[in-house]
Amino acid sequence: MGDKESDGTDNELEVSLAMRGGVIGEIRLDSENEWTPEQRNLIESVAAQASLALENARLLEESQSTATRERLISEIGNKIWSSTTMDGILRTAVQELGRALDASEAIIELNVKDNL
Repeated sequence: MGDKESDGTDNELEVSLAMRGGVIGEIRLDSENEWTPEQRNLIESVAAQASLALENARLLEESQSTATRERLISEIGNKIWSSTTMDGILRTAVQELGRALDASEAIIELNVKDNL
């Protein structure tokens, strides 16, 4: 982590952090000594584990967001279904959407045909 630029030493090691087929970052290490094959393997393994952990965190965040959205839809739907009049349904829908989305204004337009 940080903004240190490469000093151009021969003992610099860069290992990419990849996620979903793309490179999202890198681990860059400098040493006064040559990197051994075992050290390189260790660093590459750590980079792979870090990439996997980042992907898992992204998936968890995405799942939590979906669950929150689905819960909100269910709560609003239940309130709408508890209304018994057309006016009550529309009023509840616009109020709940406005509240959920922190909207300063919410409007529902309804085109009523003669057969309603």
